[in-house]
Amino acid sequence: MARFSGKVAIVTGSSNGIGRATAVLLASEGAQVTITGRDSARLEETRQAILKEGVPEANVNAIVVDVTSPDVSNKSVFMWESISNFM
Repeated sequence: MARFSGKVAIVTGSSNGIGRATAVLLASEGAQVTITGRDSARLEETRQAILKEGVPEANVNAIVVDVTSPDVSNKSVFMWESISNFM
């Protein structure tokens, strides 16, 4: 059994670097992941890297969002999409 099976993770800054590596690792270890970033093309690269690890598409949710934005409604939508995708 994968060590994060049955867990849900939201990884901000998943477009590159540590965020991307974290998202790929968590997903490959069984977590359902929501990946976020401001750049849709780089976020898609992360999604593809996760799928390449054999993770089912249903376990990956990608949302283009700037989580540093002070726009509260933006964050509310982000959180709802993150949670509802795995219900």
